[in-house]
Amino acid sequence: MPRLGVLSKLYINLSDLSINYSLLDLISDCVVNSPWDESDASSRQSRVKLQDVTMMGLEITGKVRVQFAENNQAYLRMRDAYYRDFSIQVLALNGLLNENNVDGFIFQAKVFNWSEDQSLGNTLYKDFSLKPCPYDSVLTQPPRFVKVIGGVLNYYPIGQG
Repeated sequence: MPRLGVLSKLYINLSDLSINYSLLDLISDCVVNSPWDESDASSRQSRVKLQDVTMMGLEITGKVRVQFAENNQAYLRMRDAYYRDFSIQVLALNGLLNENNVDGFIFQAKVFNWSEDQSLGNTLYKDFSLKPCPYDSVLTQPPRFVKVIGGVLNYYPIGQG
């Protein structure tokens, strides 16, 4: 079965002291973007310009439907993180967190955008942007690539061989 965007998942950890993932299922138009910055790696060995990767610009963007959001703990945690300027742990996967071969990212994030287009004909959504930030929780480590193997999340460093 092909991987479908509608089956992808975004989890928000509700605690700074333990793992308590809550699914944010009110999402539309979610994008997990992770482009590498480039550096010129040319030398006199070749007249062809060579490039290498340096730093990854990890970001998750999307829209969250406002209707019924007051009952969603992940939404409330993300909203509070934006207004009160604290970080949250996010887990973005292209499937369920216990489904084999699902992968994605886990990182400590800050909410950098929380906007709402209130035009007359619109259903209200909060546009959001999540980006990695310095760690301020006992659970945090550098951003990591995640893969589910045997129903268990496995964590891998990014860009370290």
